[in-house]
Amino acid sequence: MKKKISNAAIISKLGEMALGRGSDAVRLAFMDPESAEACLDSLDLSMLSEIKRNSNGTVEIKLLNRLDALELLSKLISEGGSQSAAEEFFRALQGAAEAKNGRSSGIED
Repeated sequence: MKKKISNAAIISKLGEMALGRGSDAVRLAFMDPESAEACLDSLDLSMLSEIKRNSNGTVEIKLLNRLDALELLSKLISEGGSQSAAEEFFRALQGAAEAKNGRSSGIED
């Protein structure tokens, strides 16, 4: 059976990708493989597109284009014509930030 994905879930995931941090991808690139495996769940890799370690010691990291993701997110929200989809996205984003920071209050800068 195929899993049906809601528009709100797509918008939420796209928002995570657009607003993710690239620093954890860099951290992952320089970890040894054994310790990287142990902490993968704690890293924010939402912006990571590709990572390569070459035999000569060089590391190549490709991140998502944040501007493209934000443009697509804006288009999806406006085409949906639904204010509630945008509200759902921001509520989900706030909930994720609160859960990550262990708070139940609003997002702080």
